[in-house]
Amino acid sequence: MTIVDYKTDRIQGELLDERAKGYEPQLAGYVLILEKLGMSVRDAILVFANGGADGGAYEYSIKDMEVAKSVAETEIRSQIR
Repeated sequence: MTIVDYKTDRIQGELLDERAKGYEPQLAGYVLILEKLGMSVRDAILVFANGGADGGAYEYSIKDMEVAKSVAETEIRSQIR
């Protein structure tokens, strides 16, 4: 399965990738939950509704899912202690 998370942030240009990277733990958290339920996740993508250079949609895919999941697990564990 592929997770697609639509965002309506009003941001464009160089700041867009930085904002997208900030969402990686959230997406990776979704992946962890689905994997716990026995589902296989192939990809996790953010779609910014109007962040593209032409004012259209901009897609961002997590490059290293294992690292993103590790970061998400660390953040989750820090919140439940």
